[in-house]
Amino acid sequence: MILTKNSSVKITCHFSKQRKWAISPEYTIIPIETLFAIIAIKTNTGKLIFGMNLFPDFSTDFEGIERRVVILKFERIYNKTDPDYNPNIDDDLATDEAMSALLNLAIAGYKSLIQNKGFIETRKSKQQLAAFVSENDSVVAWVESLDDLSELEREPISGPEGLYKSYEIYCNQTGEKAKDQKDFTRTIKTRYGYRQCKRRIAGKQYPFFVK
Repeated sequence: MILTKNSSVKITCHFSKQRKWAISPEYTIIPIETLFAIIAIKTNTGKLIFGMNLFPDFSTDFEGIERRVVILKFERIYNKTDPDYNPNIDDDLATDEAMSALLNLAIAGYKSLIQNKGFIETRKSKQQLAAFVSENDSVVAWVESLDDLSELEREPISGPEGLYKSYEIYCNQTGEKAKDQKDFTRTIKTRYGYRQCKRRIAGKQYPFFVK
């Protein structure tokens, strides 16, 4: 499940006889299954909750996504062979007592949300966010693939055997679309705390990363 942190996100939904579409603030169209053949336009403002089995792919436009999401991984899998398997769990959760308990939990969670001015991020949610970033940011994935991070300071950024060329080769091998060199350099500088300097190799100046 992915929760958006920004409570002022605005989404416009268009309903048609065949499909229902939601248009995000960046005008990304998301298809949603239609339940009723109604033609209408509805605008909603609020936090967004998405349930999914795999991370969504934002690799082509990942700017600003990372700081807006909290990822909760539901690891429990219910099998009929489990000793505590309950085939009537839906009915049990629909009783007045269970619904009251769930409402109390929701109220307590809302109070915590207000007091902390946001969602509480656990160690596991941070791990899931790191995995989400790695899957969606090809530069981060490339850095994580390096056997020795000192290579970032040892090799030049540009050039036929530079870091950016290595990154391009990695993207070709993994089927990712490589960012341009400017975005590649900016991502490494801002995320990993490097700055840029120039060194001379065989009479030519090349850009390098340095801490």
